[in-house]
Amino acid sequence: MINLPRKYKIPDKYRTIIYTGYLSIILLFLSFFFDLIFNLIYGTLNGNLGGPLTSITLIIGAILFIYSILRLALIIRNMKNKSQLSVHYNLLFGAFIVYIVLSILLTNLKII
Repeated sequence: MINLPRKYKIPDKYRTIIYTGYLSIILLFLSFFFDLIFNLIYGTLNGNLGGPLTSITLIIGAILFIYSILRLALIIRNMKNKSQLSVHYNLLFGAFIVYIVLSILLTNLKII
């Protein structure tokens, strides 16, 4: 855990980028669970709701993730006090790695 002075607060413009990153991770996991659920229920994603819902949440999540990671990388590179933003950057990357490993693992186990 990083101990920062109580006076240090992330500015609002950076906070919105961090929230966008967390929203993108939520959308990626949501698309993964939609894929899993619709595949278990119907056996395919070709239903009326499953395919488009999964595809849209995956695409929006991926675009927001790339945007937030690139913005955070540029901001962190130019800041002096990087510790708080670096924690969020690392958490976003860690969650993305978990998403990738989980999707590869479940796909190779023929669950999806």
